[in-house]
Amino acid sequence: MTLLPIVKIFLATHLGVKVDLRLNDGFVDLIEEGIDVAFRVGDLADSSLVARRVGQTCRLVDAGPGASAAVGTTQSVRVAGNLQTNSSEVVRAAVLGHQGVAYSPSWLFSTELQSGQVAVLLPDWQAPALPMHLVSPPARKHSAKVRVFGDHVAVGLKDLA
Repeated sequence: MTLLPIVKIFLATHLGVKVDLRLNDGFVDLIEEGIDVAFRVGDLADSSLVARRVGQTCRLVDAGPGASAAVGTTQSVRVAGNLQTNSSEVVRAAVLGHQGVAYSPSWLFSTELQSGQVAVLLPDWQAPALPMHLVSPPARKHSAKVRVFGDHVAVGLKDLA
């Protein structure tokens, strides 16, 4: 994942700051959980949260190397199977274990795509990009640590694009 190296650099340059990095593919109530800032991918629903767009991500249809031959030349592909998940960790394990096809953000398999361990199944097709935001509860939007962290993440994501 590309967020961890960005956080690692942030912590190395801001020694007095503590980051409690919680990774969750589902919805988390920031106010109830006491979270200062969250990273969200996709269009945001109307809410009372303060949002800052920090980038965008492309999505790919990808799978382990053997699966690409099964797709053929059609532009319409029906995928059916006995495993479905909303967990990026499980998606990674399934694709790397040759157990499935993923429709995932490009960064989820960036290293494996470069090495050839994972292949893009529909290289001529591109889904619309999804926006990436940092969101904060209104009471924390002016916090110096949230602002500095947001600036750092925005620059880090831009550098990775």
